Amino acid sequence: MLPVVTIFNLEIGVYLACAVIGLFLAVAVAYVRLLRLGRPVAVVRLGIALTILAGFGTMVAVNLAINAWREFQAGGPLPPESYEGMSVLWALAGGMVAGVAICRWQRAPVLQVFDLAILGAPLGQAVGRLGCWAAGCCYGKETEHWLGIHAPDDAGHWEDRYPTQLISAAANLAIFFVLVVVERRSYRSDGTRQPWAFDGMLTLLYVALFAAKRFSIALLRDSGAPLLGPFNWMQLSALLAIAAVALLWGWRRREISIVNG
Repeated sequence: MLPVVTIFNLEIGVYLACAVIGLFLAVAVAYVRLLRLGRPVAVVRLGIALTILAGFGTMVAVNLAINAWREFQAGGPLPPESYEGMSVLWALAGGMVAGVAICRWQRAPVLQVFDLAILGAPLGQAVGRLGCWAAGCCYGKETEHWLGIHAPDDAGHWEDRYPTQLISAAANLAIFFVLVVVERRSYRSDGTRQPWAFDGMLTLLYVALFAAKRFSIALLRDSGAPLLGPFNWMQLSALLAIAAVALLWGWRRREISIVNG
């Protein structure tokens, strides 16, 4: 793998570089689309910055809580390799909660803001997963399946494994294109919205697809000890997200039906 590259005697971690590039792409897409609302540029920038901080803080806090719970169950400290990694799903949850608060503060349409901002997320995540491939983290189980690729884990042990990082990157890219197509098809040629489309639909679709991808990838991953029954933290958070989307989708459709009589 290629965890570090050297450019003009400067060593750069590929994982960090991909994470930064991915975040930049996600923020750039959100920034350009949010300007359509006609809000002051300073307000848009502040909102994005606060959302990122809230998302990162939530991800760290939940990770600490999960590992503390596992230590409680084990009756003491765990070996370093047994600690769970941080989940971007919690970063998204924290960022969305912050986004709602910011929209209320600025009296901006919450669901429209989310639909405009969310499109860049899977694109940024696709790039970020390439960094995981370079670093060897988030590695897959050993396998003799034709999908297997000779690759290391994060300790440098090479085996034929499911390339979960590349599968995840491809799935995130596919989610991005699905959202683009759905958004375009949700409007008629005259600019009016299709009857099946509604504010917040793009955001809910993204969360559902991303959570389903996370649950599926967890089946191929060689990490994540069971936290509740047979499910690890990655699968549980994905199931919670899917359940929340189902409830919110049903509520939005019912609300629209009542409005339309």
